[in-house]
Amino acid sequence: MINFRACRVLAAINYGPTRFYEFGPEKVSDLKYILAADESSYNPKVQWGEKKGEGMGKFHPLSWYHNFDGGRSFYTALGHLPTVFSDAAFLNHLYAGIFWAATGRK
Repeated sequence: MINFRACRVLAAINYGPTRFYEFGPEKVSDLKYILAADESSYNPKVQWGEKKGEGMGKFHPLSWYHNFDGGRSFYTALGHLPTVFSDAAFLNHLYAGIFWAATGRK
């Protein structure tokens, strides 16, 4: 496991029904992944209105960070539903990612 504050409490997050984005191939190198979906734990083949999800297979990243162009970038695909913003574990994940991007401290 990566020693990164934003992934220390992720098991406690109640994801509930949500949408997981499907991403294409990496366009930058050295992304450090801190969270991925286990597609064997849900059915990734879904229809959301006109959008159709097929899943990403064995590796479905949800959150990562990396140094970029002299700065730092943190991304999380979580947070689609308003209720998750009252979940302490999710807020810690979000805060820790922003904290790292602002300070460089994990």
